[in-house]
Amino acid sequence: MDIGLNLNTNLEVRTELNIMLSPKMLQTLKILNMPYAELVENISNEVENNPLLDFEKKDTMIEYLKFQSSLPYREKDEKNNDPIELEKFIKSTTTLSQHLIRQIEILDTTDEQKEIVKYLVKNLDQNGYLKNYDEIKQHIANDLSVDPKEVDKALEILQGFEPEGIGARNLKECLLIQINEYGFESNELKDLLKKIVSNHLDDLAENNFEKITNALDIGKEGIKAAADFIKGYLTPFPGSKFSENPIPAIPSFAVKKSKSGIEIVNLESKYGPSLKLNPQYLKLLEDPNIDEKTISYIKENLKKAKEFIANIQKRHETIEKVIKKIVETQKDFLEGKEKFPKPLTQRELSEEFGLHPSTISRTIAEKYIESPIGIIKVKALCPRRVLGLTSALIKAEIEKIIANENRQKPLTDLEILQKLLEKGIFIKRRTVADYRKKLSLSTYNKRKNF
Repeated sequence: MDIGLNLNTNLEVRTELNIMLSPKMLQTLKILNMPYAELVENISNEVENNPLLDFEKKDTMIEYLKFQSSLPYREKDEKNNDPIELEKFIKSTTTLSQHLIRQIEILDTTDEQKEIVKYLVKNLDQNGYLKNYDEIKQHIANDLSVDPKEVDKALEILQGFEPEGIGARNLKECLLIQINEYGFESNELKDLLKKIVSNHLDDLAENNFEKITNALDIGKEGIKAAADFIKGYLTPFPGSKFSENPIPAIPSFAVKKSKSGIEIVNLESKYGPSLKLNPQYLKLLEDPNIDEKTISYIKENLKKAKEFIANIQKRHETIEKVIKKIVETQKDFLEGKEKFPKPLTQRELSEEFGLHPSTISRTIAEKYIESPIGIIKVKALCPRRVLGLTSALIKAEIEKIIANENRQKPLTDLEILQKLLEKGIFIKRRTVADYRKKLSLSTYNKRKNF
């Protein structure tokens, strides 16, 4: 073994974990990760528990959204010409099932696949697991008259949904899904975490770090830091927060049409609560008659209050710049001009703003945008790429190629592939055939006009 390489790997892993697990970073990411309703509750709790914090402005978000939903000139839904019912998102809370169904509805796949995913959702337990999956798979295959392999494909789709870890068949798979979805700068760190979860879950539960250290040849401090990350950042029960405390789907931003194009409104900053330091307690710091114990208490809470206010401000700034970039990229989709979002990965956003991938992941997690086409989950606007393009855009390109072909001499899948290659889209011929079938387009000989 290359000792120098191993030392570098140890150092790289330890350095990234130290940054990610510092109390300050944990608090920042925690606040960044919160959906709006949870943020408001968290702010109220902090004000109640820290005498140095006070409201400068209280939350008026619900009043704003109720007002918006009552306007006679509200945007219409193009499909049914009815007003977008914001109130159904505000008044009702989101259960795990509803949260997943919404993600299914914007899925770019066949109706059959959507139906299978819905069946899987119905079989999730309250913690988000698919226990007895083999039995469930066979039942769905029989009930819907589909190949069991199609159920496996649907499971893969479900496991890509939020909350991360959903649809796992056991704890190990649940944690591995979350590790794969998490943005790591270091591949070595990601591989280390996967090895610990895959091979040493029992040792981890028993804090048997020495055994893991010996097996993986990583320093004990590095293993302990990795264990802290797994226990602190990953959840063994991804669906539990929905069953315990359903979350209202409240938008953090609004995208509105204006004369110059579109306008982006930061609803959190404009209508959400804002904080200030309590002036009465600040005056006490200047009082010479106050004892040292009280002064120490005030200073300790003052430090916490300043950090909390700074984290709230950091949240507003980070979300705003990321959302602006996303909206700018997906403008045509949000205005209803395009059927699908353009490719925009979290990794690209990370590089654009010089932010850690985990920060981007937390920034867009469980956030919503009010748009002319309805309430949109931000993560849905960052579709994964397939070799540089989303599958939706590749399908659209295939559809366009076939629509413009010479019907006297229609294109074979190989010829379609060659045209895609000319456009810089690198996929396999069988992928062309698969996408063509999903578009309900016949083979070239059946498309020919005689």
